[in-house]
Amino acid sequence: MNSNRVLQVESITKVYGKGDNKTEALRGISFDVLEGEFLGIMGASGSGKTTLLRGLPETIQIDRTQQGWVYTS
Repeated sequence: MNSNRVLQVESITKVYGKGDNKTEALRGISFDVLEGEFLGIMGASGSGKTTLLRGLPETIQIDRTQQGWVYTS
């Protein structure tokens, strides 16, 4: 398998709300995807799957993450 990294996600964090009403949807999510790999995202309802996917492309303004980096090659 080729080990070229095609995606690197580093410390993605997303918090909704303010003050006492904060909900941490994502906390420090990090992973790499190498060329030729497949990535599956699984979890219970409300666990942050859609929040993660919507936050990955930094060009999408709809739902940006507050912290972290996404690198592509």
